[in-house]
Amino acid sequence: LVQLDALGDTTSVTSSTVLAAVRDAVHKLFGDFGLGSVQSSLQVKHLCALAGLCMVRVARRHATTVRAAICSVRFVARQPVRLTVVRTAGSLRTARREMIGLLEQWQRNAGTSIDRGAKAQQRPLALASVTPWALLSEAACEVAMPKSSGNDASTLMRELVALQQAE
Repeated sequence: LVQLDALGDTTSVTSSTVLAAVRDAVHKLFGDFGLGSVQSSLQVKHLCALAGLCMVRVARRHATTVRAAICSVRFVARQPVRLTVVRTAGSLRTARREMIGLLEQWQRNAGTSIDRGAKAQQRPLALASVTPWALLSEAACEVAMPKSSGNDASTLMRELVALQQAE
């Protein structure tokens, strides 16, 4: 799991632009051989700009290479960002569970700072009204803000069922 802290406008940040930025960073740090060895297994499985979380998948033997490259990314789609590896998991199921746990924790602490070493981080206040399962849905992650709250109960039930079936 990668935390994406946007320092500018995030409307142009997509999973493909994050993937391109990580590939460029791997190439700059490790050259053609490093990029060639990592490229076949490198994928961005999920990006939620609202929560600022991204799920990156890579083969286990290249995890340290990609982790170093992620920390060196400074721009995604010409927008300044800071990428931080928050958690490392062995499978997509575990990563999805970790993502839900982080989103639930941030939702409980919405509007308050979360201490990450020396710096405190502010999560968007919009997280207070959005459940973690809604943030994991593709529809909520495509737009910057969730849609109208009039149909939330049925939408959240469908998303929760889909998430549980994915596990």
